[in-house]
Amino acid sequence: MRRIKKFIPFVILLSTFFCTLNAENIYESKFNASSEYIMLNGDWHFKFDPQDAGIKEGWQNENSRINWDKIEVPSTYNIVFPDKKFYFGSAWYKKTFKITQDKLSGHRVILHINSAGLRSQLWVNGVKAASHNSAYTDFIVEITDLIKADKDNSIVVRTDNKIDKKTVPDRFGWWPYGGLYRDVYLEIVPQVAIENIWMKTNFKRLGEWRFSVNCLLNNPLDKKGAAELEFSLKDGEKVIWHKKEKYDLNGLKLRLSTDDTIRNVKAWTPNDPKLYDLTVTVKESNQLHSKSIKTAFREIKVEGSKIYLNNRPLVIKGINYHEDHPDYGNALPKIETEKDLRKIKALGVNLIRGAHYMHDQYFYDLCDKMGFLVWGEIPAWQTSVKLLADPSIWERYLLPQLSDMVSQYRQHPSIIIWSVGNEFDSRKKEALEYVRKSVNYIRSLDDTRLVTFASDKHKKGNDDICFGEVDFIAINEYYGWYYGTLYDAGKALDRLHRKYADKPIVVSEFNAGAALDSTRNDNYCAVSGKQYTLEYQNKFLSAHLDQIYFPERQDYVCGGIIWLYNDFADVHRSGGGHPKQWNYVNLKGLVNQHREHKPSFELVERYFNCIKEPIAQLSKILITQSLPGYVAEHNNVSYPIGKKDLKWRKAKMSSKNAVDLIGQVKPDKDCHIYAATEIITDKGINTTLLFGRNDGAALWLNGELIYENLAGKGFIYNEFAIPVKLKKGKNLLVLLLSQSGGGWKFNFNLNF
Repeated sequence: MRRIKKFIPFVILLSTFFCTLNAENIYESKFNASSEYIMLNGDWHFKFDPQDAGIKEGWQNENSRINWDKIEVPSTYNIVFPDKKFYFGSAWYKKTFKITQDKLSGHRVILHINSAGLRSQLWVNGVKAASHNSAYTDFIVEITDLIKADKDNSIVVRTDNKIDKKTVPDRFGWWPYGGLYRDVYLEIVPQVAIENIWMKTNFKRLGEWRFSVNCLLNNPLDKKGAAELEFSLKDGEKVIWHKKEKYDLNGLKLRLSTDDTIRNVKAWTPNDPKLYDLTVTVKESNQLHSKSIKTAFREIKVEGSKIYLNNRPLVIKGINYHEDHPDYGNALPKIETEKDLRKIKALGVNLIRGAHYMHDQYFYDLCDKMGFLVWGEIPAWQTSVKLLADPSIWERYLLPQLSDMVSQYRQHPSIIIWSVGNEFDSRKKEALEYVRKSVNYIRSLDDTRLVTFASDKHKKGNDDICFGEVDFIAINEYYGWYYGTLYDAGKALDRLHRKYADKPIVVSEFNAGAALDSTRNDNYCAVSGKQYTLEYQNKFLSAHLDQIYFPERQDYVCGGIIWLYNDFADVHRSGGGHPKQWNYVNLKGLVNQHREHKPSFELVERYFNCIKEPIAQLSKILITQSLPGYVAEHNNVSYPIGKKDLKWRKAKMSSKNAVDLIGQVKPDKDCHIYAATEIITDKGINTTLLFGRNDGAALWLNGELIYENLAGKGFIYNEFAIPVKLKKGKNLLVLLLSQSGGGWKFNFNLNF
């Protein structure tokens, strides 16, 4: 086996056949356990099989006598062999390795093939081990019983990247690269081991978070007895939460969880992506196994026609991104991914849609760290509704792809959206049944993220019938490029809002194509009067950005996701007016394939960096139960936070942040209540708090009494203007209301 010199940035050089990696000294989430890892990257035997003769001729057998070529893994053979750019068929890979008996004793061996495109079959020492139909997720197989200690073991993988109309994906709007284009490695684990861990978080009240730590435990030998799990959450070197629990081993695969609450943690946001280290360790008999992840406290939800991140309205400034480069295909080196994301960050982007498949785990690690929100998606791109309705396709392709997407990636706090596909014919009942089925399935696996799909059925008289099933509406629109005029986009958004008034809307794709070498006079014609020029791309983007971020639409249009960052290889991009010199290249990037900027890059950079999210936003208002006694004197005014006998619950708000408590609280004749909310700011600011109440009141900001008037009077909206100094981050606003008969009403507003 060929050892690589360095397979992860920040990691020590490998000097032995086996290496034990510690999650504290690496960042990559794929190597985050106390397991031992054997990297299988490097030189592999390789052979094309255009006639599909390999299985019949026994290429999978240990001692097959064929003339193998060589290839470096990870890579895609469509790039490694330039004359095979258009090769869509079978190709074979072979690798040998050794494991000593002492390493096998009492342990299990797991093979990870992080991606094998598009479909793959695996043999170990000539024995068929498994197959995989999800090209862009981890192919994971336990091979313990198939390998021999202290001897050569062979792994043979047959890949197939034929475009097959009876599979998913059944068609492509990108290049269907083939091969082993992500990492390949072995993982040696104890008999009882942790497969993955993830954390679910919900903002509860007044700076308190509810969270659950979830663990998937593998027990394939069905061992009985008890296992002890230890949970630890750290902020740097400081342990901020710790717990031990015992669980009965009563199955081959167990999902275990523990719940708790925590205060004084920092929420993850795109501007401040605070990460914590979560470690779970299982002790069974005399064996230990631990797994660590980077995690965060963040909450995403929909209320009415808005999307909220940590109780603040989210303004999406997004970009679509393909794993594609002319020198590497979809086998991007990690340094290239980092370069791309740094440039995307400079654009002012806060959300990346991973088009149209799940990307390498390292991409999501970087998004967690750099503060990108992420949209994840399975490659059901324009999939025929006949396939979507086929039960065998569901079982063989769609269900495994949905399962892999959620189970392999849900530990990443950056991911806030799961998508069940793109541009299938969502006018048809078969599509409706698929969307309903897939959305419900995803929600059964993960109820903490939003679920949607991207639709191109939004033109008048061409109605999508699936929007009612998803958390928000996402449309791909190209008004002024493939159809319509540049200024039809806003009309389409308004029309959708009239029909789905309680749904947020996101524009998930929009842009025009432009070649970097084009000029105004080039005859690059997409549709009548529309040119593949840099000038027209800028004109298109300016018109659409203005319509998407139009202030009067901000209550229901939550932003846009530009198509896309980089030009990329596209197998169906030819004809139909596409410039012949750019056949098989999608030209809608803000940079070309080699990452040279088009003028549109600077245009978007200026536009996105001028869009300001709300500086401060009131979170939900909490109220207590009514408490006996009318507070009429200053010495009876007491700060409620920290009092254990108070029970808080969410108040219903009317318009303009006003709260009418009639019917929400059952008052005693003479009593008082407390209300509280958080004001979250991006920076320290001096501002004015507008406040109205109809009873005696006292008001605290961050524990300091800033207003007190215990004399009751009639309610006047925004009657009092109180100068306040808000600190960066969370500011706690607490109100005491006291009454003698009558009803309660109050409001808060901030004036900038």
